[in-house]
Amino acid sequence: ARPDWMIITVLPVPPPPVRPSIQMDGAGRGEDDLTHKLADVLKANQNVRRCESEGQPAHVISEFETLLQFHCATYMDNEMAGQPQALQKSGRP
Repeated sequence: ARPDWMIITVLPVPPPPVRPSIQMDGAGRGEDDLTHKLADVLKANQNVRRCESEGQPAHVISEFETLLQFHCATYMDNEMAGQPQALQKSGRP
């Protein structure tokens, strides 16, 4: 096996029927947990690209890359040993 095969370049995204919006109490709607996690991945990736294009210092870019790696890892498996669980604003995993 080659180490470069371990780098994710394309992230699998399930279609909307697999991650439907949920009905909140009243008239509100909420998004599925997977949709929220995908949004976290996208935001972290945009931050990395923005920092690179602005010429930010390497340690700043590295912090955003670490955050992107965390979001990708917890998107795949939020119960990995040695890795803190990603929590929503409500505090639930």
